[in-house]
Amino acid sequence: MTKLKIDETDSLSDTAYRTLRQAILSGELAAGFFASDRELCEQFTFSRTPVREAVLRLRDEKLVEVLPRKGMRVCPLMVEDMREISALLKALAIQACSDIAAGTVDFAAIKAVEADTLVMEKNVADEDRTAWLVAEQSFHMRLIDLCGNKRLISIYTNLFSLMERARYFTLYLRETPTKSTFEYRNICNALTGKSELPLDKLLRDHWDRSSDEILTLVFKYTKGTVRASFEM
Repeated sequence: MTKLKIDETDSLSDTAYRTLRQAILSGELAAGFFASDRELCEQFTFSRTPVREAVLRLRDEKLVEVLPRKGMRVCPLMVEDMREISALLKALAIQACSDIAAGTVDFAAIKAVEADTLVMEKNVADEDRTAWLVAEQSFHMRLIDLCGNKRLISIYTNLFSLMERARYFTLYLRETPTKSTFEYRNICNALTGKSELPLDKLLRDHWDRSSDEILTLVFKYTKGTVRASFEM
């Protein structure tokens, strides 16, 4: 069962939402999974009201379909959704990199990005893909945080977490992420002034290659999938 570190400031509804959302994004609750409110309460140890509120929020994100008085079903992974999200993330990331290059970045924050890069390099060597994916997410979040634009960071964070569904789905379908790790090292070098290539170009090139790899696999393994109409 998904385990999340619970922020003491979270409401029960927020905690239920974050728990169910992560279970869907990680594939723990796979596409087509159906459960009533009562079954979700039993599986994740939440009371009914927080679960209902969480499910409505997930419905608004198009992660689940809801049938009143019957339950919810996890929506299929759709390549067109991932393609749209990827295009938005790329635009936001390039803007963030332009802002980073134009401003002054805290040295300690850059070192944190470099630390994630070192973790990814170790994970690739150890062939630990799950740990690599966690470090990759941290790398992206720390990198985007450097731009200082709070609205951009908030939008990017939400969209990136939705894209994680495709990243988990293709985690063992992809080749070992050696290329991505090498590209992240180059991006890190650009932050520290060790690369002659601009940060936004390195990020753009990485995004184009890696997203094409992921989306190609999502299309291949979900080909023919259609949005389900919830009729029971």
